[in-house]
Amino acid sequence: MKIDDKKLITTVIVCILFFILPFISIPILLIEIYNGRKYALYLLAIFMGVLSMFYFPSGDQYRYMQDLLLYRGASFEDVFDFDTILIFRNLNLVNIFIYLCSKIPFITIELVRFVFVLIGFLLVFSIYKSIEINMEEAGVSRKRRFLMFMVLFLSCPLYYITQGFRSGLGSCFLIFGLYKFIKGEKGVGIVNFILACLIHYSYVVYIIIIIFGLNNRHRYKWSDIIWMAVFVLAVVGIAITALYSRVPIIQLIIDTYIYGKWGTDIVLNGYLIKEILLINGLPVVVMYMVSLSIKDKSRLKNILIINLVLLLISLPFHAIEQRLGIVSLQLLALYIAISYDKKIIFSKIGFLLLFLGISFIYPFWMHRLYYQHSDIEKITYMPLPELLQNTYEERSVYKVLNSDGIIKK
Repeated sequence: MKIDDKKLITTVIVCILFFILPFISIPILLIEIYNGRKYALYLLAIFMGVLSMFYFPSGDQYRYMQDLLLYRGASFEDVFDFDTILIFRNLNLVNIFIYLCSKIPFITIELVRFVFVLIGFLLVFSIYKSIEINMEEAGVSRKRRFLMFMVLFLSCPLYYITQGFRSGLGSCFLIFGLYKFIKGEKGVGIVNFILACLIHYSYVVYIIIIIFGLNNRHRYKWSDIIWMAVFVLAVVGIAITALYSRVPIIQLIIDTYIYGKWGTDIVLNGYLIKEILLINGLPVVVMYMVSLSIKDKSRLKNILIINLVLLLISLPFHAIEQRLGIVSLQLLALYIAISYDKKIIFSKIGFLLLFLGISFIYPFWMHRLYYQHSDIEKITYMPLPELLQNTYEERSVYKVLNSDGIIKK
């Protein structure tokens, strides 16, 4: 039997098994990815989307579920009212997509979540497949190629796409666009930059950083961090002073994310500290230690330095720090993946994957109380078609959560 025939038979068998029992097929999919089979990446992306469907709709998802139900009987003008200051929050690609889905009776918030997570992982896997081709041509072993896959896979913000949609999904488009931009496909890169901004407007800042960092001939060093931090603080301080009382939208954002409950007013407790450290904090610190020790002339290093400055400045403001952490993790993973020829990476790869694994898995543990009310156990024994029908009825959600989408005591 020819090798191509064996591959075809293996592909058919794995696809059938995935259709019957997706959960059981995951180890086989990872083996197929190790062997360089592209179809396995698509199936794994589908599984991650299915996994997200079993997240109990708490927090932001509670609000999105209510939005979907509300939009069913609302017109476009009712939902996107340009006469209100909140239009900046509503008018984005995620909300528009949810509005369109609300007009299709069988679409649930779980299916919307499936689509967003699927898109996020497909973008990340597309980056890996492109890098893998370069690694294979350079003679990099399968083991090392697979380790680079795990770095990119575990850096994909499953939690943030699942729990909040916009920040996580926008980050995937941003990183995909950055990779395409670096590869010389500037048109594709710019389109993805625009999509990232239309998903979450805060990514406009990153577009400026990317353009400035990649086009600046000066290579930033550790010594540049201090003057950059002073410069950024001065610019931000002047901008806030000049615009705070004159632009209502900016005043609302500052009151919420800097002075308000998501800024300096937030109360740090054990739960929040563990979230900060284990989901983004420690992985970002470790990845920066490895990345900044790599000696190269890549202009992507400029973006890493500027991003580090922003991270340090944002530490007192939880919501801003959290969003920067999402992008930082993917940005660092991309830099490490395209620096596959540097020996220091593989000398530290076990350490990297340990913290990335904790970052990837910890949110499931953090939300264990919510998962007790979910149907997550079904994913271990049900076929794909039934898993795709999973949804949580309004009554069951309202019975468990309060009006803020938080579990009742």
